[in-house]
Amino acid sequence: MGGNLLFVNIGVDAVTLLSTDESRIYFFSTNIGYDIRERINNNKIIIVNDSYIELPYILDATPSVFGRTFSDFESYLQFLAKNIGSKIKSRKVVVWFSGGKDSTASLIVLLGLQRYVDFHLEAYYMHVPLLDGERNLRFVDVISRRLNIEISIESIGRHKMKDFLEYFGIPYRGFRWCTYHSKIKPMRKIKRIRSFDYEVSSERIFESYKRFSSLLEYARRKMFISGKQLKPTYLFTIMDVVDIVKKRNVVHPDYLAGCSRVSCSICPYRTIFELKKTMDDLEDPGLIDNALRKTYLARYKDMVDFEEYMVYALWRFSPRIADKILALKKLVRESEQCLRSGDVHRMISSIWLSKFESPIIEVDKAISLMQDAYKKRRFGILNLGLEPNFMVKT
Repeated sequence: MGGNLLFVNIGVDAVTLLSTDESRIYFFSTNIGYDIRERINNNKIIIVNDSYIELPYILDATPSVFGRTFSDFESYLQFLAKNIGSKIKSRKVVVWFSGGKDSTASLIVLLGLQRYVDFHLEAYYMHVPLLDGERNLRFVDVISRRLNIEISIESIGRHKMKDFLEYFGIPYRGFRWCTYHSKIKPMRKIKRIRSFDYEVSSERIFESYKRFSSLLEYARRKMFISGKQLKPTYLFTIMDVVDIVKKRNVVHPDYLAGCSRVSCSICPYRTIFELKKTMDDLEDPGLIDNALRKTYLARYKDMVDFEEYMVYALWRFSPRIADKILALKKLVRESEQCLRSGDVHRMISSIWLSKFESPIIEVDKAISLMQDAYKKRRFGILNLGLEPNFMVKT
């Protein structure tokens, strides 16, 4: 790229590319994304035949900064120990490990923090049977060995999950029942039995707009604990997380393959092109195929063709919007400008495979930028003044 920075944002089958030269947004039919800028009107609406889709829905944009919030890992641990050490000393802390970059970074920080503060730490991985495969389980074993910590694996079991699939059907965006029944409820039971003083939240302020909004007050007050919630890494940038995880050689293989997230093999929040890389890891493909067919008959048969439902993975979307997504996937193929999924995978994996220099951003400066962005509803890379032109208020 001739030394120019290129920022990539992954949305709902949409990829936004942002650089100093221009901003583009591609919507993917399957493995090819098409430029949809001409379909976006001044009100941030994507025109789809006689209907529309709101741009923020598919963009999933979050204000961010390019840089690192700390220059030295040990200094950050000392800073954290000074801020929360007295509160967590001799207490029981639990971290819910998912295998993703953020929970991995949290686990590394907590293990490092034990060198400065004496507290009891337990780690759990909540496995989702049937909807996930073996890759994530294998990674838990890798993490346990490389970080020298026992991670307990909990699961509601195959039979119970099969009953849930029969009753609820395949999870979709906005109705991810799997998270509640296979993760949140068992986690609550473990917390009740083990009586933890604090549970770790691995949320980061730059990860999504919802988290950006909810964590802004934490940032303004520089809080790391609220009630029983401990948020040791919420101010980290993506560069902070990458540094910590890469240094300890605990990068999940999905990131190296160019996926933007670590989740179940059939997670509805995966993009259409990421699913191509993960669905081959399913524990029981035949059972899931049968569940997809039953879900189609129960929810989608009156709005989309079954073949299109499968090809475009429309089961990921609410029945209220699946037909609009399908219509947009068909329309965008008229665009001449396109982007291939292989190029996106290479862009995403590059942050894990290459070394990037970036500035150190003082926390106070980052907080000031975030508060301004929230007030003005700005997106993009705040400290560089880069914002997608189709998101700028007109």
